[in-house]
Formats: sequence, structure tokens, C-alpha cells
Amino acid sequence: MLAVTIAVGSLILYYVAYRAYGGFLSRRVFRVRDEEVSPAVEYKDDVDYVPTDRKVLFGHHFASIAGLGPIMGPAVAVIWGWLPGLLWVLLGSIFIGAVHDFGALVISARNEGKSIGEVVGRVIGGRARILFMVISAFLISLAMGVFAYTVGALFSALYPETVVSVFGLMGLALVLGVLIYKKGLGLLPVTVFGIVIMFLLIWAGIAKPVNLYRQFVGRDTLGAVDGIEQVEGKTLPAAVMKAKLAARGDSAASADVGVAMDKSRSTWILLLLVYAAIASVLPVWLLLQPRDYINSYLLYLGMLLLYVGLAVAHPPMAAPAYRTAEEVGHGIFPLLFVVVACGAISGFHCLVASGTTSKQLGRMKEAQFIGYGAMLAEGALAVVVILTCASGIRAADYASYYGDWDKLTAGQLPQKVAAFVDGGANLFNHLYIPTEWGKAVISLVVVSFAMTTLDSGTRLLRYNIEELGSALKLGFLRNRYVATSIGVALLAFFAFVKIKVPVPADDAVKLVDQPAGLAIWALFGASNQLLAALGLLAVAAYLRMKGRSSVMYLLPFFFLLVVTGAALYLRLKIDIADGNWSLVVTEIVTAVLALLLIIEGALFFLKTRPGGKKLALQETRET
Repeated sequence: MLAVTIAVGSLILYYVAYRAYGGFLSRRVFRVRDEEVSPAVEYKDDVDYVPTDRKVLFGHHFASIAGLGPIMGPAVAVIWGWLPGLLWVLLGSIFIGAVHDFGALVISARNEGKSIGEVVGRVIGGRARILFMVISAFLISLAMGVFAYTVGALFSALYPETVVSVFGLMGLALVLGVLIYKKGLGLLPVTVFGIVIMFLLIWAGIAKPVNLYRQFVGRDTLGAVDGIEQVEGKTLPAAVMKAKLAARGDSAASADVGVAMDKSRSTWILLLLVYAAIASVLPVWLLLQPRDYINSYLLYLGMLLLYVGLAVAHPPMAAPAYRTAEEVGHGIFPLLFVVVACGAISGFHCLVASGTTSKQLGRMKEAQFIGYGAMLAEGALAVVVILTCASGIRAADYASYYGDWDKLTAGQLPQKVAAFVDGGANLFNHLYIPTEWGKAVISLVVVSFAMTTLDSGTRLLRYNIEELGSALKLGFLRNRYVATSIGVALLAFFAFVKIKVPVPADDAVKLVDQPAGLAIWALFGASNQLLAALGLLAVAAYLRMKGRSSVMYLLPFFFLLVVTGAALYLRLKIDIADGNWSLVVTEIVTAVLALLLIIEGALFFLKTRPGGKKLALQETRET
């Protein structure tokens, strides 16, 4: 009953926060008026600037910001019990995350839909602009490279039933874009059509999983694989097949499947990078926007089923409310606040809000619904993930999921979201959804979140490189095809290029090859929150320039600055002790760049009296 009470109370709290605090920011702080002309209308080009129905834009924005973060982070945070993560998600999303996203969207929309890095340059100065863009480009490249690697691994090893639906949604998006924007069909019939086809694609994917690894194994191994599948009566993912062959004592076939699994993963990654490149340059209405919009209904469905499952099942809490540092192995501060990023506050969101979303905002009054509202929707997702992990599993099984901090946090995606997938499938059982279908739907939600962020992130990286070209006066970087090529090359670097990293093995440390993105992924949480702090600083500087109070942005800025500083220091100590010098150098460079940007911001506040500076362009847009 406790889980249901928390779920209902959280939704009510989010509604009140949207009406009260979101309304206060819109009316009193930013003074948003419907008479303002949005950049999507003023600079409409049907490629990047496209005025969009708010329901479609909400779906696109929500699907773009809600990557793996609001699932993976909260799922891991339950290791400290359900209460700390829940409080951070609720308070963080209302008073920091939604405030951050809304502010980034408004100041971008009032500056021709330029990225927040460009706005930083106009408000604070040219040096700050370049520093912000460099930090942003690094984080986007790292995150999207790892997402491409992760989705490729999921396709090849664990969830082949998601392949047909994920790629089918790409084709469906093209059809929907044409129907809405070229044929003039209404949004309702197109949405109904899209949802029906989406469910047919889900069914087709479950019925016909695509096990690409079979194309890379030898004839003898293929015979052994077919023999096991005939006994099992179904097609098995590569990772499961590899384990079953090893259990039978067929080590040669097991090793062959392992090699084939790696080859199929690389093939999927290449295909995903090609898709990301195409999605980056196509008109936003043709692929990116309709794909995210129709995909958002899958995400809404997954959330709805989980909330209804909690209401029907009334499960008790399997997880304790709180666990001490001695029980877990690490204390809450600062790790909780960087482990749970998306769902509470994420720096990536300001890039989405000021990158793709501000260029599609049809009316300025809709900024609260999109910017503040979508972040609260992501918070609601994080809440239900925590409750699913805390109550969807049995109390006796809690230790098997959350007993070992090092195993949970060092493992790949399956270890990090196992409690969510299994707990969600258990809740679905109370809705008469078979476990196999339940796990398939949840796994598809996980993969879809990563995919929607991958294509949007690549487009954001293209914008970032184009604007960096303008800042550095390198005209060739402003070509969208050149910028896209460079962006995809950066993604490929983090997904494919391997570097040697030290890994503890028994009583020694050995060097192993890891993709560059995975090798330095431990830095992403702290760096992402650092970017969020810088985004808050940018909005605070804008408000000071307008002569308005910026305390609701400066207080979260200082909080995140302390959190990320402590997290980077902790990470630095660990990596120096482990001899992980590639990560040490990356951490130091990131910290120095951020420190220089903070100094630029501090100088701005010292030199600029409230209302004493004007924007170079479109300063009076709001009036």
C-alpha cells in the first residue's frame, strides 16, 4: 500500500508544482507573453525551424531528454534504499531540473533559437561561449557514442526482439511526417494510425527476433545453436545461447558465439551511426519529430502500465527505506546526486531545450508546458522506476540485486536495470500480461529511450559544431554535412576506438582494452551535472542582465557546484590510485575548462549591475 500511496502523492505534487511554481516562473520571472514571436515562426525554414503542435513537440522533447538516465540512475540508487533517491527525484525535478530546462528553453527562444552556448556568448562573453561549446561537444560525443555502443550490444546480445520495432518505427516516422506536413491530415487520425502500426511492430518483433550473430558463426556452431533452440522451443538471444553452450560443455561453440556476438554488435553500431547521420540532416519534421512523437506513446504506455500495476498489485516495499554507507560500501554524498541525474536534473536537457526544441516552439506561452512539464514527466518516470525496483521484486531477492555496490555499478546495462525489468514484469503479471511480453515491452522502452536520445543528440552535436565554427570563424564547419560528418566521427571514436584501462583481477591489476566511451563513462555523471550547473549560471546571468532576481537559479547552481566538485575529487582519487591515467587527464581537463567558465561568469556578475547590459540581438523580443 505504501508504494501506491507514494505514487499517487508524487503525481499530485507534480501537478501542484507545475501550476504553482511553473506558473510563477512563466508569469513573474520570465514574463512570457503569447504576443512574443517564436523563432520557429520568424525563421521557419522547414528543416530545423518548424512551428509544431505542442502535443507533438512535448512528445519529441520528452523522448529526447528521457534517455537511459531516468531508468538506470534511479534503478541503481535503490541500493541506498528507496527514500533517498525518491526525495532527490521529487525535490530535484521540481526546484532544479524543471527550472533549469524551462529557463534554457526561454532564453534560447528569445535569441533566435540559438544554443545555450551561443546565448552564453551573448550574455557573458566570447571566451565563455567557446568554453561552453567545447564542454558540450565533449559530453554529447561521449554520451551518444556510449548510447550507440549500448544499443548495439542490446540488439546483438540480449533483446533481438526489439530490432524490428525500433527500425520499423523509423519507416513509420517518415510516413507520419509526410501525412501531417505534406498531405495535411489531422493529428488525431495520424496518431491513431501510428499507434496501431507501432503495436503491430512490437508484435512482429517478438514473433521474429533478429539474431544477427547467426550470420557470423560456423556451420558446426549453427547446428549446436539450432539443437538448443529446438529443445527450448524458441529463439534465444546470443548472450543466453553462449551461456547454455558453455553449460553443456561445448566451449568451442560458446567461444564462437561470443566472437559472433562482438561482430554483430559492431555491425549494429555502424548501422546506428549511419541512421544518426541521416537523422541529423533530414528536415526535423520528416523523421526526428514524428519518430519521437509516436515513440513517446510507447513510453507513456510503459509508465501508465507500471503505475496501474502498482495500484492493482499493492506490493509491499522489498527494499528498506534507507541503508547506511557501511551497508552499501559508499555514502550518499555526493554519489546519489550524480548517479541520479536525468529524473532530477541533467545538463544534457539544456542542450535539447536550446538545440532542437526552441526551434520548433510554435508559441512562447507553450514554453512552460514543454520545458517545465516534460521535466516533471521525466521525474514521474524516475519515481515509478524507484517504486518498481523497490516493490516489484521480493524482499528475499533484494540482496541479489543490490548487495554489491561494485558489481552493480561496474556492470553493463543488464546488471543496472535488472531489478527494473524483472520488477516491472512482475507488476505486469497482475494486469494479465505474460512475463515474456512484459519483459519485451520494458526492454523495448529501455532501447527506445536510448534511440530517441541518440538521433536527437547527434543533431545537437551538429548544431554545436556549426556554432563553434562561427565562434572560431571556420566557415567550413558551418556546413551541416561537414558538421554532421565530424560529429558522427566523434561518436564512432567513443564507440569503437579502444584504450587500455586498469581492471582489478584477483590480487593484481591487469590492463584490458575497452571502448574509449566506456573507459571514461564514469566521468559522465559528474560532468553532466557540471554542465547543468553551467546552464543554471547562464540563465542566472540572463536574468541579472534583465534586472530580475536570479536566486532560484543561483542557489541550485552553488549546490550542483559543490556536488560535482566533490564527485570529481572522489573520482580523481580513485583513478589516481588505480593508475587510470586516461581518465585522470580527462577529469583534470574538464575541471579546468569548467573552472575557467565559472570565472568568466563570476566576472560578469561582478561587472554587471542588474539590468545594465543589453543583448546584441533580439533583446526586446519579450516586449
